[in-house]
Amino acid sequence: MEKNLLVVIVVLAVYVRAASAQITPVNINDPYIQDLGKWAVAQHVKEAHDGIKFKKVVSGYKGFAFPVGVSYILTIDASNRDSKDTKYKVDITKNDWAGKPILQSFEPTK
Repeated sequence: MEKNLLVVIVVLAVYVRAASAQITPVNINDPYIQDLGKWAVAQHVKEAHDGIKFKKVVSGYKGFAFPVGVSYILTIDASNRDSKDTKYKVDITKNDWAGKPILQSFEPTK
């Protein structure tokens, strides 16, 4: 029994490590990715009231975020109140059971 439990723990540890290492580029032409970027800007504006306007997602990565689900790191092109174009890095997690994305961070790129 103890040996079986040890095997299960080792297999689970290997799976978690392998799954968390799977980071892949996103297809920026995918409407879902563009909608996710637009959603992130809308969420940020709700909280910050800074008038940023979404233009498009210009790059990004998707990875497995154990145990929450999927993590998206996107670079978004947007304009501020002064109509100045600025790029922002956003971190969004989406879990499988709730289905709603969560905006983890929203910061201008350097």
